[in-house]
Amino acid sequence: MRSSPVLLACLLMTALIISGFQIGPTRAQSGGAMDLVNCLDQERQIVRRSRADQCSGRVVSDAEAKRVRQQRRAYIAESLEAESDATIIGKRLTSIGAGFFVDRRGSIVTNAHVVKGCSELAITSPNGSMSRVKLVATQPSRDLALLSSDLKPTTVAEIARKPDLAGSELFIVGYPNQGLPPLIPLLTEGMLTDGMPSQASGRGRSPLSFKAALRPGNSGGPVLNRAGQVIGVVFAAVDTSTIYKEQGRIIRDRGVAIPSPMLGEFLASQGVSADFKPASTQRYESDRLLKAAKDYVIRVECWN
Repeated sequence: MRSSPVLLACLLMTALIISGFQIGPTRAQSGGAMDLVNCLDQERQIVRRSRADQCSGRVVSDAEAKRVRQQRRAYIAESLEAESDATIIGKRLTSIGAGFFVDRRGSIVTNAHVVKGCSELAITSPNGSMSRVKLVATQPSRDLALLSSDLKPTTVAEIARKPDLAGSELFIVGYPNQGLPPLIPLLTEGMLTDGMPSQASGRGRSPLSFKAALRPGNSGGPVLNRAGQVIGVVFAAVDTSTIYKEQGRIIRDRGVAIPSPMLGEFLASQGVSADFKPASTQRYESDRLLKAAKDYVIRVECWN
């Protein structure tokens, strides 16, 4: 039996629809809200594929996304694969934090809570060498501690006399836990913010508030500006659950730091002459900032 032309036309149209062809003008497949893009979270330096209208970061090219992913993997792999057999006989490593050299006599700044309750203190440099250190002084009200070591660093932190303004980029160098305690410092990007939740305001006169992804191991590390100058010392991440209970606000990735003027007062009270400079207008890429910081940032270890 022969099919009519009308029936054949209907069958042909059905086949085209099922196979995904469109009849008539087609819409462009790029630039729409439903398209998947490379969305860069600049604070975490993580790239995710997401819909264009759901990207809260910056849309980057495939080439830049590949570069960011490779850089992140390299940072973490280098940190976790670094070798160190250093131990303190009869003691157990109970916690780690970060610290940094502030003079060439071997003076180190970290947080008071990082060294609290430790029967022995040690530092490990990015090359894996360990050295015991002594606790010189603490100021619990500002969560600052001063350590002394026998090391004589050739490079020390340059400290800005005043922090940058809210909205400025910042860079945190420390030892954030990646499942294992890292042995070399990692860099985390963030931004200074206005104001500060009341939950974080008890440890100093005017702590810096910033937005960045903090983890255990960042405490005591320097907060850097784009010029690589220290503008503060990390001391806490905001307790998001407490803030929500008290204020009904959801706050993510918020931290606080002791600003450089308060650090200067603490060091002066201990007779430490650090390298304080006016805020610089230089702007360096994050790779260069981390490379320079590895010369003066160390891992602070608590042994018990």
